[in-house]
Amino acid sequence: MVQQSRKASRRSGDEVVHPVKGGEYIRRGALCLLDGDGNAVAGKEVADLTVAGICQETIDNRTGSDGMHRGVFSRGRDLHFLSNDNANPVLRQHLNKPCYVVNDETVSSSHNNNARSEAGIARDVTSSGVFVEFV
Repeated sequence: MVQQSRKASRRSGDEVVHPVKGGEYIRRGALCLLDGDGNAVAGKEVADLTVAGICQETIDNRTGSDGMHRGVFSRGRDLHFLSNDNANPVLRQHLNKPCYVVNDETVSSSHNNNARSEAGIARDVTSSGVFVEFV
C-alpha cells in the first residue's frame, strides 16, 4: 500500500533499451532476441529466447563485453514487417498463430523441432513478407 503520495511513472513500452551481448554486431532494423542473461543478440535459430524487438540503430559490440553498449528496440503491439522463410513459409492458414525466428530478418511457420524461438503472432502475410505482432 502506498504510504504517502508519489508521482506515478508511465511509459508506453514501444521502445525499450537493452544491453547488447559482447561480440555482437546488430544492424538497424534487425529482429533481436534476449539471451538468458537479458542481453540483446541478433535474431538466429536458437531455442527458448524472447524477442527484444527491432533494433533502431546499428550497434557494434564485436570487441566489447556484455552490456558495454546498449540499444533501443521497438516492440509494442504494432505489426513489424519481416521476411518469410522459403522452406517453411508463413501462409494464410498460419495467421493468428505463433511464428518463429529463423534469423535477424526472417520468420517461419515451423519451430524446427523446438530449435527456434517464438517471434510473435503472425497477423498478415503478403507477397513481400509477414507482419508480426510481438507478444
